Order: sequence, then C-alpha cells, then structure tokens
Amino acid sequence: MEKVKGRLHEKRARTEAHIRSLQDRGKAGIRYTLTLPDLRMLAFGLLCDAGWLLQLVFGIRLIRQSGLHGSNKLVLFSLVCVIVSVGMIVYLSLIHEKEMATGLQRDLSFTLIVCAGIAGALAGLWHLCAHGLSVSAAVFLAGSVLNAAAGLPIRLSFRKGIIYGIR
Repeated sequence: MEKVKGRLHEKRARTEAHIRSLQDRGKAGIRYTLTLPDLRMLAFGLLCDAGWLLQLVFGIRLIRQSGLHGSNKLVLFSLVCVIVSVGMIVYLSLIHEKEMATGLQRDLSFTLIVCAGIAGALAGLWHLCAHGLSVSAAVFLAGSVLNAAAGLPIRLSFRKGIIYGIR
C-alpha cells in the first residue's frame, strides 16, 4: 500500500513542480486544486473509469441495436461528452495539469464527465421506459449512474487557488 501511495504522490509532485514553474513565469493563471487525498482520488477515479467504459461500450451497442432515434440521440450526446471529457483528462495528465487545472480545463474534464453520466442515466431510463428491458440499456444505465456518482466527488473536491502538498 505504501508503494501505491508513493507512486500517487510522485505523480502529484510532478504536477506541483509544473505548476510552480508556470507560476515562476507568471503563466499559472487562476487554478483550481483537486483536494481529494491520493488514495480516495484513485478509488473514485477507478470507479468513474469503470462507469464511463460501461457507458461507452453499451451506449454504442444500444445505438447499433435500435438505430439513432428518440432516446438514442441523448445516448449519442452522452457518448460524445464522455469522449471529449476523457480526452481532456488524458491530455491534462500528459501536460501535468490534471490536479491543478484552470477553470476551463476542469469544466471540460471533470464537470463534463459528470454531465455525461447524468445525460446517460436519463437516456437509459428513457430507453428502458420507451422500449422495455434490455441488457444493453440496463448496463448502459448502470454505467452512467456509476460514472456520475463516482465523478461527482472528484469534481466537487476542486478548490479555487493553488494548494501544494495534498496527500
């Protein structure tokens, strides 16, 4: 467990070093710091990842099975939001700004992933009500709810300002 904690803190330390260098050059701007401790962030992040993966796979299955109409347009919208937000999170990890993001970066990553989960949950409920029970719709709904439920604590933990040393 200590090895995992050490690796997580090393990752956050790289982010802090990058933000410090931006501060030194006067380019840090207004930042929002992820204040969840490393292990909680890992747990919520893994749950959120499982949720959006289920949402993505079974959303595609839903659209392939029943075409692009009615509730499936909302399914497609949620899938586009998932792809954009996951892409942004990966990009922020690559540039070492995920834990200390600007407002726009935070919104395009963590806020959008939660919104994608909520939109997916609404689409899944709508699909189940309109077309009856199907495995794809049920798993899509479960993945969407998991995505939103696990992503929300991450999103809500962002605090305005740069805060160093969170473990």
